[in-house]
Amino acid sequence: LISSKLQEELFKGNNPVGKIITVANQPIEIVGVLEKPSGLLAFGSMEVYLPFQTWKIIYGSSDFTQVTLQAASAEQLQTAGKKAANLL
Repeated sequence: LISSKLQEELFKGNNPVGKIITVANQPIEIVGVLEKPSGLLAFGSMEVYLPFQTWKIIYGSSDFTQVTLQAASAEQLQTAGKKAANLL
């Protein structure tokens, strides 16, 4: 996934899904674009979100600066957190 700000910068607003970008000299296929933030977070930053396993392959370690989780429902959030902690 990439941020809408990065989409604007690299693709001039065109649909980047299916396109390839390079992260640390590794080709990464874009599978989606985050919605443009609104409110206090509307400044927008240029970000790329990678699956954890992809990060480990590219960088050869588990060192990272942020983890984002998404659960199908609020009831599953605690379970998702536990599974993420086990992976780390």
